[in-house]
Amino acid sequence: MAFAGALGAVIGLAAVSSADALTIEEALAQAYRNSPQLAAERARVRGRDEQISQALSNWRPRVVVEGSAGVAQRRFNQTMGPNRGDREGDESYPFQAGLSVTQNLYRGGRNEAQMLRAEEDILADRARLSSVEQDVLLSALVAYVDVVRDKAVVELSTNNERVLKRQLEATSDRFRVGEVTRTDVALARSRLSRATA
Repeated sequence: MAFAGALGAVIGLAAVSSADALTIEEALAQAYRNSPQLAAERARVRGRDEQISQALSNWRPRVVVEGSAGVAQRRFNQTMGPNRGDREGDESYPFQAGLSVTQNLYRGGRNEAQMLRAEEDILADRARLSSVEQDVLLSALVAYVDVVRDKAVVELSTNNERVLKRQLEATSDRFRVGEVTRTDVALARSRLSRATA
């Protein structure tokens, strides 16, 4: 949950710089596309999908192909010819191959159990992905709304400061005419200072 808050803050900061440029739909789409947490969950779901293939492999036959090849040379001395040191021989190319196919007919229910487990794990990961998607979108929505609210508060505060400046000017003018006291002017100045702060 802390990560979702941090993500919301980052999205909020990005939205502050271009709050006018992004609509709520664009902000949500951007959060959905660029979330590292969502990318990690999607990768986890893809990894779980591989478990189905692994569980199905228990039903398939195992095929083993083996082979070997080589060169064999036999040399012998020729003792009967005019050139006694000459060597002669023959070469052969032995080759050997083997194929074995093994099919399990029954493994004590392990195949079915592994299939069910893989399917349930995938469903759980997809539900977790959906939950993470909702958390990311909620964080983005809260950040967007916070930016809009804070922008409205800033605009309201700026407008309030303008109104209080005009009131201070009016109070000062009325003081010069003698309609109000210095205390009224000091109060108006204090309200303006608070609004400016």
